[in-house]
Amino acid sequence: MGILLAGFDPQYIIRQSRNNDENLQALAQFFTISQEQAQGLLNKPHLFDD
Repeated sequence: MGILLAGFDPQYIIRQSRNNDENLQALAQFFTISQEQAQGLLNKPHLFDD
């Protein structure tokens, strides 16, 4: 919370190595979408392809 009070924008990080719940929260918050919509993004087959 302190970083937000300091005026910095929040950072949202998704990683293939993170658990699904952490990535779900980051996507939902970043795009300001529902968790169901974020789950749809996480289900994309090539999300973490190089």
